[in-house]
Amino acid sequence: MKFAFALFRYYPFGGLQGDTLRIAAEALRRGHEVTLYTTEWRGAEPPPGLQLRIIPRRGWCNHVRIRNYAADFAAATAAADYDLKVAFDRIPGCGLYFAADNCRAAKLLERFAPWFLRCHPRYRQILMLERAVLTDPATHIACIAERQIADYQRIYQVPDERLSLLPPGIHPAFQPVADRRIPAAEIRRQCGWSDDAIVLIQIGLGVRKGTATLLKALQTVKQQGTPRPVHALLVGSDHRNRMAALAAKLGLTAETCFTGPRNDVPQLLAAADLMVHASQDEAAGNVLVESIACGTPVIASAVCGFAPIVKRCGGEILPDCDDWQTLAAMIRAFADAPERFRQRLAEQADCRDFYRRPEVFCDRMEHLAVSRQSGS
Repeated sequence: MKFAFALFRYYPFGGLQGDTLRIAAEALRRGHEVTLYTTEWRGAEPPPGLQLRIIPRRGWCNHVRIRNYAADFAAATAAADYDLKVAFDRIPGCGLYFAADNCRAAKLLERFAPWFLRCHPRYRQILMLERAVLTDPATHIACIAERQIADYQRIYQVPDERLSLLPPGIHPAFQPVADRRIPAAEIRRQCGWSDDAIVLIQIGLGVRKGTATLLKALQTVKQQGTPRPVHALLVGSDHRNRMAALAAKLGLTAETCFTGPRNDVPQLLAAADLMVHASQDEAAGNVLVESIACGTPVIASAVCGFAPIVKRCGGEILPDCDDWQTLAAMIRAFADAPERFRQRLAEQADCRDFYRRPEVFCDRMEHLAVSRQSGS
């Protein structure tokens, strides 16, 4: 079969970008042809067999570029004989949409009046594309979290038969290590921390990711004291300087280590004692199940799509993503008995289904392509 993938831009370390490549690799492994249409490719060479088509960007601002990309993708694939077009962004006219983001209409209507959204150029464009995808009866929507299904049905009245739920889709590299003391000692050495330090880790930086909440909580933990020193390993490039400046302002220079983007995230997770993810908006949160798969306990905000998985696996849920005082209390409770949290995770976590998203998504691609060929 021949598939056309629509992804606005590819860059390394992006969650959606990683999903797209793993799905493409699984489709290629099954003997299908995959052509990826994108405006930008940054990082390593595309995997063997993946055909790459670069669509030049048009427009001065991002929402105009996305609108133009959607039109250019439709024009570029109109005459091609594809069995199915697959959208990884809100691109109309595709038979399958990988819903990596939460429902934007649901989120924006919590903050703004409908009249404002109709007048604002950027929000109007975002909602127009979302509505075009969600209301098209020819588009099946593959969701990555249960909350997405509820929001799409509430806002757009999408029928059950056009929706399906995907399992998590983490890379097989995320596994427990035979002896975590080795990577744990190494990361403490790299950061200049003592061997008995408790290391918190966050993957992905910025206010929206909850970094500011974590830093404020860490300041409180430092002031109140713990049996062992508590430090934070912060991985990622977005807003790095801004968050490092905030850490310095809070007096946390010695307690924090900003690593930038890393290729050894599985090893870092294994080395850490606790994953903290106080995100303000997270459709799923692959880093949460990646951490669980590595055997590292998790504290996550309730807005994360994978928060139910965290809870089922013995983790802690932060009800309010901005409540740094409650987060500080959770961290101090962990610092008092870290092995109890790790043991609870080992007893409750079932990671068998964490790796199957590419396979399940490709099954859906094949089913839809065959259905269209038969006219059913």
